[in-house]
This record gives sequence, structure tokens and C-alpha cells, in this order.
Amino acid sequence: MAGIVKKIFLCFFLLLFVFSPFCQSQAFFTGATFEDRKNSYLKNADTKFSANYPASMIQSVWAWLENPVGREKQISEEINYLIGPCTGNLLRWKNCWWSGDEPDIIFAARIYFQYYKNKKVISDVDAAKLKDKLATIAYSQSVFCAVSNYLFRRLVIAYLYATLVQDFDIVYPKATDLVDGQPLYSCLPAELTYNGHTYRVGQTYRASQLFGDYLGVQIDRLLLQGDQEDLSSNGYYYAQISSFALLYDFSVDSLMKRKAKMILDWLIFQHAVNFSAYHDAGGHGRIYQWDEGEPANFFPWFIFYNLDQKSVNLLTRDNAFTELYVTTYRHPKLLTDIFESLNGANASEGDDYYRIVRGRVPAIGPGETPDPPPFPYRYDYVTPLYNLGGSGIGTGWELNIKTNGGVVKLYINNCEENSISGKKQSACLAPGPQMGYGIFNLIKMGGISAVSQYRNSLFMARDAAFIWTYPLSVNWDEKSYENGWNFYRLGKVAIAVMVPKLSWWPAAVEVAIVGVDYPTYSEFKTAVKTQAKLDVSKNEFINSKGFKLTKGFIDYPSDNPEKKPFDRLEVWEGHSGKGDEVKIVDWDNNVMTVRKGDLFCIYNFNNWTYNGNGCEGESVAVEKTPDFNCDSTVDVSDFGILLSFWGRTADLDKFYSPHCGLDHKKNLDLFSDGRIDSKDVAQLFSCWGTAVGACQ
Repeated sequence: MAGIVKKIFLCFFLLLFVFSPFCQSQAFFTGATFEDRKNSYLKNADTKFSANYPASMIQSVWAWLENPVGREKQISEEINYLIGPCTGNLLRWKNCWWSGDEPDIIFAARIYFQYYKNKKVISDVDAAKLKDKLATIAYSQSVFCAVSNYLFRRLVIAYLYATLVQDFDIVYPKATDLVDGQPLYSCLPAELTYNGHTYRVGQTYRASQLFGDYLGVQIDRLLLQGDQEDLSSNGYYYAQISSFALLYDFSVDSLMKRKAKMILDWLIFQHAVNFSAYHDAGGHGRIYQWDEGEPANFFPWFIFYNLDQKSVNLLTRDNAFTELYVTTYRHPKLLTDIFESLNGANASEGDDYYRIVRGRVPAIGPGETPDPPPFPYRYDYVTPLYNLGGSGIGTGWELNIKTNGGVVKLYINNCEENSISGKKQSACLAPGPQMGYGIFNLIKMGGISAVSQYRNSLFMARDAAFIWTYPLSVNWDEKSYENGWNFYRLGKVAIAVMVPKLSWWPAAVEVAIVGVDYPTYSEFKTAVKTQAKLDVSKNEFINSKGFKLTKGFIDYPSDNPEKKPFDRLEVWEGHSGKGDEVKIVDWDNNVMTVRKGDLFCIYNFNNWTYNGNGCEGESVAVEKTPDFNCDSTVDVSDFGILLSFWGRTADLDKFYSPHCGLDHKKNLDLFSDGRIDSKDVAQLFSCWGTAVGACQ
């Protein structure tokens, strides 16, 4: 026992220094399809995670709930963890997200709705505990006023509670602009009008209606404005995805369900489209300093995409959540193909591929700088071996280079200390309540106010005196200082950097792929030394290909000659030297069109509709349980239900909904041959008299 305690506390103290909740590495699951990955999880969860029980029980519980026989005690134990306090108990604390972000409320809601209301897996006693926890959220004022990672979790739970469990009257609360001095918080306005309803302070309304309308307001805001947690895969961004997956699975309102699907498609895609080289490109919203240099994060790459084992291991935190294995949401094939063509286990694109991402994240904004960009834009140049971008938003500009062990990062800023390494964490952070516990306060790390980018080249017009790398010591394959240029090579990626002699002089960067942009590293260096020029007097940079970047230059797309601000998201792709660049994502008046090859999907966010042959994901396997009337017993009643559909085709009648309601669809085609006949009866006989779950 003493040894166990010693190990626990050793893990605890290590956590305080390295911020990793488990002391032992975990291996997550690969698979060509979502169902392959899900099935691998269901079969192997205990093997993978048991070494860190009880801390990692939260990762295995979904496999137990899907196959509950013999695991009832473990399920009940985990439910007690989820409803208990997060303080005062080390083991319980490790069952929370250590940042205090309270994902356990989403887990509690999913267990209650999916494994009690939909099919009775958990006991009435455990269900009552979960219901009480959800009621606490629904009746809390925090539903209306919180930073996004809290807001959507609580608001979705409150809405589902009021629509599926118990509706109640609620008084519209007094509006406030700040909560505990936190200007990041989103709060109710003094008067709210939405969906034909108007709400005023002090008036009483039905909770289901108010929660639903306020959720609609916040979904619209998240889509059109984004929030200050956008694109921060290492931490807070997962909360929104987890929340909307819950809403998609359990909302009984068809419009709300469709909104949940469309916002999920958007949240995942707008982040994934700029990913390469084991790292998301460019600027991000709120993020922890120590996370910025690490590829491992909470974003569910490992669930939604077909990645090789190395990528899964590098990109997935040991304590990544697993509840999305059991969601019915499936990411659209078209959007999945766009990501996997560059990053997947069977990636189809070669070294010459590139992608240009142009967009806006109004909520993040251009930063508080003397010379802000004309609009809060994102610009990323993405290739298989590196990505470069982020000018104008979030954490600022950065170059991420793919290596066998993860990612090497290079950035230039005006900080006198290397903040990303932790050498002086305060060097690039702004003061005030927004900073949080070592959180990047938007554009403060690497934030150059006058940065210009054209594809693989950057020009920083002033205040760019320092160049940094992560990690601090990089084992470059080659490096040299020639003619005022710092040259580096790592694999096929070649870099040229010129930093100023004086802190107020400009700086320049050019990146190339050997074998694509130049035949050899030597030829790249020669071209830079003879053709590229950083002109301090003119405040401009001409790269090795002759393209001129000046202060304030923005690489507007050719189809936008009027130089209006970038739309919310637009994407181009092509192959260097082939002249085949095409636009694959277009945004026009809140209508996003994604088109690649023969697949397309049109998202109309004005009326929340979509159409196209690429909008849907993999088909979701229909549950096959002989307990057709949902009474937890397979008996003569189920036999009667099956007989009533004798000989009918599964296409028309395989979904039978007795008193359980439309959200409890059962598949009567137990033999999976497209008909309901004697073969299905034989399947039923084999389960005669057993409880639900014994023969699923």
C-alpha cells in the first residue's frame, strides 16, 4: 500500500512540473474508418488504460457502458467520480480535467441520456445522481455568463435538461458585462430578441424556450465571430466540440440538431484544414505557453481521422477524452478527405502540394498594437513538411517544421527572452485578468504588428529583433551564416532568416522544400544570397523568386480585386510549379461551399441548411438489441413485436419504435440480411430471457 501511495504522490508532483496527468504513456487506436477505430477502442480499452486506473477510468467507461455485463460495479464507481467534488481527493481530482474545465458535466449528461434515457444500462440510483448533477447546472446562473469553454457545456446541458427531463419557469436575470473581473465572459444582454421571442430582465419565461434561443444566439456568434478560444487545439477548443456532439445526439428539435451538425462540421474543419507537420498552422486563441511547442493535444484527431500509429501517438495527450467514440455524429467524407489527403495514414499528396488558408476570426482580433492590420485576418501556407502563417491573429506568426520526433518551431518577435521555452514566461504576456495562468493573451507571443506574408516568405517591417526556436537547441542537419543570412536545413526543409542589426530594423524569412522549390539546398542558398534583398531604407523585402513584400502588404486572393477583408474561411490548393491552383472552399454571404473532386457540400448558415453529395459521413450502425420494447428483458413481448413485422423489408420497417419513442429506434433485422424473417427469430431464440446487453 505504501508503494502505491508513493507512486500516486510521485505522479502528482511530476504533474505540477510537466503538466501531464498520467505517469505512463498510453497508446490510442488507429483504423481506416470511424467504426474500425471505435471497435478497436471498445475491445481494447481496458488493456490500454487499466495501468492508470482509477485516474484513466474516465477513458474506459464508454467501452463498459457499451458492453456493461460484468462491469456494473466499475460503471457505478466512475459515476460516483463524476458527481463528486474535484477537490480534496487526489484520485477524484485526477478524474477531472486537471485544468478545472469541468468536462465531467458533459460526461455525466451523456451517460444519463445515452445509457439511461435511451437504453437502461445504468441503475436508477446512479441515474438519480446524474440527474441531480444536471439539475444543478440547469438552475445555475452560470448558464448565462461564462467564458466559452464553460458556457457551451453548461448551456447545452441546461437546454437538454429543460427539454428532455423537466421544464421550469425561469426569471430573465440582470445583465452584466463582467463576471469576477473577467472581460472574456459572454453574458446575457439587457434585452434579447431571437426566433420571434423577446426577453427582458425580471420577466418569467419557460426555461426550454429561453435556453434554446440563447443557445441559438451563441451558435450564431460562434460561427460568424468565433471566440477567443478558436483554433487552440491544445486546450479549450475541445469543450465546444464535446458540447455540440452532445447536442447533436440528444436534441429532439430537428433545427437544433441540424445546427449542431453544421457547427460541428465547421468547428472541426476550420481547424483541421490548416493542419500539417504535426501542428496546426499560424495563430491560435487562448492557449498555455508550454503547450504551444508540443504536438500532443486534446483535439480528437485520433477519433475522426485515419492516422498512422506514429501520428496518433504524437498528436494525442495521454489523458485525451474518449466519449466521442460513442457519438452518432460522423464528420463528412468530403471534409475528412481534405484533411487525410495531407495528413492521413494513406496521404495522397506529395512534397509539392500546398494549401493557402485565408480567413477571419473577428473575436480574436488584430491585437493591441500600434499598427494593427486592417482586419483580424488569418493567413496560412500549408505543405506536407511545414506550415507558415498566423499573421494578424492569436499567438502571432510561426513556422512549424515536421520531424521524425514531432515538430520544430521557429518564430521571430520583439521579446528579449524566449517566452516559449519558459525562460521568462512573462516576457511576451500582457498583464491583466485575461492572462490567466501562463495563457497566451492573443498576439502577445510572436506578435509583430507590421507582418506581411506571401506564401513561403515573411517580412516583418519593424521591432523584430529576436529569433527563437522550439526546442531551444535544435539539431539542424545544416546551418550557416552567409552574407548576412542565417541558413538552416532540417530534412528537406530549408530556411533563410535575416534579423536586423538594430531592434527597430525589419526582418525577413523565406522557406523552401529541397527538390520542389529548388533542386538542392546549395541552390536555395545561392538564390537567396544573390536574388533576395532586405532593404532597410525602403522598408521592403524581395524574396529569392523576385516577389516584393512591403509594410502593410496583404496577399489578397485573385478573385477579390477590391481588397475587401478576407471572408470567414476560404481555401486554395495546388502543386508547386504545375499551375493547377484551385479554390476548394468559398465563403459568400454566410454560405460556405466546399468542393474537391466529385464531392461538394454547400452550407447555408443563413437558414442552417446544407446539401451536396459530400455532406454526410460514414453511416452509423443501427443498434441491434433483441429488447425491442426497452424493458431490459428479452421475452415474449419482443417476440410478438418481431412477428408483427414478419417478412417485411428492412429498408422500410427495420426501425420499430414501441412506447420508447422515436429516439429509441431498434433494428429488427438481427441477421443483417435486409429482411425480417425466420433467421431473425433464430437470433432472438438464442437470447431468450436474457437481460439487455447480454447479447448485443
